[in-house]
Amino acid sequence: MTVAAYVLLGDPAWLVPSIASYYDRVTTIVASYDQDHRSWSGAPMGPEMRACIRLLRDHDPEHKVVLLPGAFARPDEHPQEGETHQRQASIDAASAHGDWVLQLDTDEIVHDADRFFRELDLTEQAGLDALEYPARWIYAHLFDRWYLERATRRLRTWDAVPGPVAVRAGTRLRYLRQTDAASRRLRFTGGDGFEPLPVASAILHFSMVRTERAMRAKSRITAHAPDLDWDLRLRLWHEARRRPTRAVVRSVITPSFGSYRPTRLPAAYDADVVAEQTMAGDPDWLASPDGPGRELAS
Repeated sequence: MTVAAYVLLGDPAWLVPSIASYYDRVTTIVASYDQDHRSWSGAPMGPEMRACIRLLRDHDPEHKVVLLPGAFARPDEHPQEGETHQRQASIDAASAHGDWVLQLDTDEIVHDADRFFRELDLTEQAGLDALEYPARWIYAHLFDRWYLERATRRLRTWDAVPGPVAVRAGTRLRYLRQTDAASRRLRFTGGDGFEPLPVASAILHFSMVRTERAMRAKSRITAHAPDLDWDLRLRLWHEARRRPTRAVVRSVITPSFGSYRPTRLPAAYDADVVAEQTMAGDPDWLASPDGPGRELAS
């Protein structure tokens, strides 16, 4: 069984550790981006996309990355329509390089690669066409190796599954990462048709672990931007970083704003790593003369 992958370029933060977490397990990584360096809604993203390309070139020792520019901006449609179109084009391209295609975002890290690929192999053996595999949604960095992560109201780990993270080559997507293909489904708790997975083997999704400037930029370009109150979202995120105990207490009393719990991650995710990875996605740094995209400005 051979495995390829695709990534959608536009967010340099966490890109390097993300691809490194599965690089030696895949034949090819299709790197898809808008040829005019625009977001799905049409917002300019030149510095971000150039930085992603530079980082990939600097961390591709076996030349596995294949660039896939295309016309993916669709300003007259909901951004998620554009995202779905780009993901499908990426699957189609990656399907020429493997029996399966990983569809992981660039801020998602396969923390336990041995377990992940073993579960993918079991999915293949079961004759199924997609693998749903849970992630821990890391909300904010506090200090050292301590973070806030999304939790249930009882402060247990919340499993985020936006759709299959691996699909058989040639799979058709219905919406975003979702597909009607027969899926093998894993959750932390198991039961009700789900197979259990230890929390320690989860994907780590660093969705909101970035600088405040990067968070504000994300509110402008994410496919979810039209559906969320980003002013409120950013205010709560900022408050949670400054007063994490208050955020945890609020999680129990007022869970409508989301529940969060403190968690300590392994040494690979300490404060120095956070500083390095979040700076890679900071818009002021990207636009500066010393930014990582400077050599790809043309």
